[in-house]
Amino acid sequence: MSEQRTIGHHVYPPTPHIDSARFFSQPGFSQGKLFSHRMLSFPLRDYVIKNIKDPLRRSLTAGSSFYCLVKVFITILVTAWKIRKHVGKVTKENSVFRNVHVFLDLAELVKECHHNQSRELMLNSANEIAIAIVEHDPYWRYIFYRMVTYLIRQAEVGRWVLADEPPPKALKPCWDEEKFEGGISDGFSSRC
Repeated sequence: MSEQRTIGHHVYPPTPHIDSARFFSQPGFSQGKLFSHRMLSFPLRDYVIKNIKDPLRRSLTAGSSFYCLVKVFITILVTAWKIRKHVGKVTKENSVFRNVHVFLDLAELVKECHHNQSRELMLNSANEIAIAIVEHDPYWRYIFYRMVTYLIRQAEVGRWVLADEPPPKALKPCWDEEKFEGGISDGFSSRC
């Protein structure tokens, strides 16, 4: 485990959740390259809150009518685009959380296994947003970790069913189950 690192106003303590050595030891390191620093530093911080996070929050809490669901769909696509345009994409090179690195591996595995162009953009955008939020926002990161912990514990006692039925007809031609299972069994280690 590495020693505590301070970047700007962030303190990264030595913890198994942080893989800071990978980032901090890169030649040419600067805090401006760290995704969470870009999301939370001025002048982007105000833009991110006002023009990226708030519209997404408002659309997700608006309601459940068809119009609201369409608005959520469009907002997710626009939010992912705005994050990429103004902040960049979370990568293993600009992030420090080990679980985010695992999430990046999972998103890449899903991209390789899912072959439905009509839903691809939505799925990839939702993954990008979730990964960005988990990397830069400790509030949501904690809740996300607790939710995953709960699911893992429920699976360990047999209450969370991992694969109880065949995929729906519409998914069968769009999903490579063999590749997904292979990615799980080898730990997707070739990308780590």
